[in-house]
Amino acid sequence: MKSVYVVYKYEENLTHNGIKNLLGDYDLIEWKPSMFSIVPTNIAFEKKGYIKNWIYHIPRLLSHSKNTYLVYALAKESEVLCQCIVTPASIRYSFMKRHDLQFGLVFTSPRHRNKKLANLMVNSIINKNRKKARSFWWITEIDNIPSRRVAEHVGFRLISKAKRKSLISFSYYKLIGTE
Repeated sequence: MKSVYVVYKYEENLTHNGIKNLLGDYDLIEWKPSMFSIVPTNIAFEKKGYIKNWIYHIPRLLSHSKNTYLVYALAKESEVLCQCIVTPASIRYSFMKRHDLQFGLVFTSPRHRNKKLANLMVNSIINKNRKKARSFWWITEIDNIPSRRVAEHVGFRLISKAKRKSLISFSYYKLIGTE
């Protein structure tokens, strides 16, 4: 049986108005892929999914488009505590608009879990990209409770369920219901 996913959407709300610098003693590191650099070696715990994202974004890499995926990491004193990938709208996410961004592969080091660091990282990424993005999206498997908690705590709103469909070796998300 294929997994069922839940789809969350974040649009500007009052929760984040007036927040300037959330990071305090933490650093938000941003990494961008290139033609010959697929995985951020110095900030990636979880490398699963990077090659797939790189392949999906090769046309953007070849055109020098600014609209490719980015990898973010939250670090303190050069130690990476958590990371995620942020991808732009694409045919994989047909429900997203042109300037929307989607969070994925959010991962916190086991030593640093339950400290709300993923919340801090996601809030910081939203603040950094709020002028570029119209809306932010979060897709996770329905039974991934930690991921769902981060999304909800940060202010994402559950809007639908989705299934991952495949066409040849290409996969995409299809919304299947509205909450």
